[in-house]
Amino acid sequence: MKKHLTPGNILFYALLIAMLIPTSRKFIQVNLLRVLSFAPNMEESSDQVYDDSELQMYLINESGERTDLSSLSNKALFVNIWATWCPPCIAEMPSIDELYERTSDDIEFIVASGEPIDKISAFKKKNGYSFPVYQIAGPLPEIMTRTNSIPSTYIFSKDRKLIVNHTGGKNWAKESFIKELLAHI
Repeated sequence: MKKHLTPGNILFYALLIAMLIPTSRKFIQVNLLRVLSFAPNMEESSDQVYDDSELQMYLINESGERTDLSSLSNKALFVNIWATWCPPCIAEMPSIDELYERTSDDIEFIVASGEPIDKISAFKKKNGYSFPVYQIAGPLPEIMTRTNSIPSTYIFSKDRKLIVNHTGGKNWAKESFIKELLAHI
């Protein structure tokens, strides 16, 4: 039986080889995740309400100042735990930035990593994102320690009801999700 090199086979082998090379693997993963990601749904929410002591989380802002999650504002909270080396995290960043641009009057954004603040800020600047970034400077609240996976995103209403608890990359900027989110905060 003869094997033919069809365009599909050539593309498959090229993709396979590219996935073996670390630099191209990250590029392929990020862009594939962007294409395949869906908006989260509000069915992932719970009825749990948290008080400020349960959401205690120390952060370092881009100015190098130490702050804590409970003192940031009385708005709804969008908390995303991520890393600059994580392909699913990188893939969802444009949608987080779009969500920030559209909802920052109503929602406080905490996009936080355990990496040094200068590295996080450089990543943000390089990619032209406008949301605030923070370095995690202490233990996470108990709700945020139930998974070791990143990205992990938690959205709390103004009264601190957990309305989204999601692990993995998502497209946060889908119009239907934004409308539903704004109705729940």
